[in-house]
Amino acid sequence: MKKKIKMKPKQKVTNAANVRPQWHEPNSNKFAKGNPGGPGNPHTQRIHEYNAAIREAVSSGDIAEVMRVMVRRAKRGDQFASKLLLDRCIGKSRPMDLPITGLQLPEMATAADTVKATNAIVRATRDGTITTEQAAALASLVELTRRSIETHQLAERLAQLEQEIGR
Repeated sequence: MKKKIKMKPKQKVTNAANVRPQWHEPNSNKFAKGNPGGPGNPHTQRIHEYNAAIREAVSSGDIAEVMRVMVRRAKRGDQFASKLLLDRCIGKSRPMDLPITGLQLPEMATAADTVKATNAIVRATRDGTITTEQAAALASLVELTRRSIETHQLAERLAQLEQEIGR
């Protein structure tokens, strides 16, 4: 029961000799009336076709049967089935903002200090002291600190160069 969905070709605006498509007004960058705006995204079009075929092939009864199987598997202790079922029914859980304990980052006054901090974050993640979400948030803060340090150092160097030029 495979049904191929055919898309209607868009009408092209042609020049007077009807030789080639004219997407722009003559001697202008303005688009001509009837310009289709390009071919679109063929990948997206294909995905829409696949989704339509899936909707046509799968009935609501099929979905209900699959869900009953997932519930049975979840009740038997299948963690994957439990997670998938809960994600679909109540939505994916958001990471909790837990306090970070067991991780001591060094004071960051130089770019070299930020390297030490990054290494500490990687070690703590590897050891399971912090979650990957917490590591990403901390790494973002370390990167912000590094950029701030570099910006401050550049401003100091620029002021020193301006002072030397002024002499």
